[in-house]
Amino acid sequence: MLVNARVLLLLFCVLVLTGCQVMTPEECRHSDWGRVGLQDGQRGIGLGMLNARIDACAQAGVSVGMQQYLQGREVGLQSYCRVDLAAQRGLGGESYDGVCPPAVDPEFRRRFSIGRAVFLARLEVADVRRSREINEKTAREDPSEEARRRARTRLIELDYELRRALDVQYDAERRLQALGQGG
Repeated sequence: MLVNARVLLLLFCVLVLTGCQVMTPEECRHSDWGRVGLQDGQRGIGLGMLNARIDACAQAGVSVGMQQYLQGREVGLQSYCRVDLAAQRGLGGESYDGVCPPAVDPEFRRRFSIGRAVFLARLEVADVRRSREINEKTAREDPSEEARRRARTRLIELDYELRRALDVQYDAERRLQALGQGG
């Protein structure tokens, strides 16, 4: 799954370049913790974020309004954990941190996974098509006969990969349609 490795590498690079600061000292001092919890809940963010906020604010000498945060988060999770939106969240490329209540989690997770499978299948198809374009250009234009030969050989492999990726995408989209979600 080459696409996943690229996505993870990109996320890692973004984190390294932007730093991992969860909250500034100023944000810690002036936050409405109920609202912060509400927003985290609405985005399906796990409690690991609360721990990161506690650590960041402790460094600034500020304590987190944990009770307000948790109350706000609980309200936010009610809108995030809607089973009817789970597949669309997965289809949008989101990740699921297992934050929904036990009564909702199994169905939410199932639907989310179906949407996520379509998202990943589409990424794979796009990745293979990009590789085909690059190899087609090399096979046509590279001055080296050896490079053109390697590109033609790779195109045969990519044709197989594309057929396989399109089959996976078709199956995933069929499961999504069975949920009545289209996409």
